[in-house]
Amino acid sequence: MSKLTALIAVFAGMVLVACESGPDSGAAKAPPVRTTTTLANPAQLGVNLDARAYQDRLRARNLDPAVVVRGRELFAANCARCHGAFGEGTPDWRKRLADGTFPPPPLNGTAHTWHHPDQLLLRIMRDGGQSYGPTYQGAMPPMGKMVNAAERQAILQYLKSLWPDEAWRTQKDITRENPEAE
Repeated sequence: MSKLTALIAVFAGMVLVACESGPDSGAAKAPPVRTTTTLANPAQLGVNLDARAYQDRLRARNLDPAVVVRGRELFAANCARCHGAFGEGTPDWRKRLADGTFPPPPLNGTAHTWHHPDQLLLRIMRDGGQSYGPTYQGAMPPMGKMVNAAERQAILQYLKSLWPDEAWRTQKDITRENPEAE
């Protein structure tokens, strides 16, 4: 994609978003992100790849670009406050806080999220970290009332789009080998 084409795509997305805002749009509500515009600039998703390489990654992983972009929007609205704008986690996430819990870890493939099957990750999003069991020592709150099952799936697709290839392949195998894991 040429720089001119990418610039036109970004401008068109900005115009479309601007046209959708009106007197009923609340200040706290973020405008929708356009899939085409976002995929033209994967840095908006926290991905350090060019547009073609990122789209190839999504295709290879059978991830729906529109779902990934929606997952990014949901992540920004519900998860980024604790896990960082692009899932980078908090500094010193391996060191206990004063209350004995651990800070939010990275979800971008640089920590342990990809060591768990989909079913467990979705349950933790829905029911909170305490649902992991007595060994869990974080403070992840339940999101089940804030985001529905399809939205949790979208968030997970977004996170998977961030993971390095080896982490993604390993997590895919873990999920396949543990279909009932919760």
